[in-house]
Amino acid sequence: MNLAIFGLLLAAADPGGWRGARWGMTEAEVLAAVPGVSRDVGIERKAGLALKVEIAGMAWQAFFYFEGGLERVALAPTREEDRTDDDLCRVERLLVQKYGRPWRNSGAETRVSQWTLGGTVITLQLVHHRAIRLRFLDLVYERRRAVAGL
Repeated sequence: MNLAIFGLLLAAADPGGWRGARWGMTEAEVLAAVPGVSRDVGIERKAGLALKVEIAGMAWQAFFYFEGGLERVALAPTREEDRTDDDLCRVERLLVQKYGRPWRNSGAETRVSQWTLGGTVITLQLVHHRAIRLRFLDLVYERRRAVAGL
């Protein structure tokens, strides 16, 4: 078998959104497609919808962002204790099993893993600003935009 064809067979499929929500859907369509999703009335007011989920044994909150249609789903652990290097590794292992190896970038205060799959970009990051004692872990599924002129 040609190696190029074999590589294409192994490539992960573009999720085209997150769970039952697809890029471009309206709020009403996401409400109908994703069980348990509700209008966001919490702290993340820019998000139109929210959903509580479990990922890698941790409770997370998902926020759905719309700009004419669904553009981004941002997820974060609900407990501050679930924002460690070990938690990042547990979530990353699940994503690697599903989507393959990511692109990685690490610095003194930031660890980022990213997957680009057709029309979807998935970013997992852990930021730890020691000077101000801030630590956050987030996972973002975002609609990939074409770069003008390319």
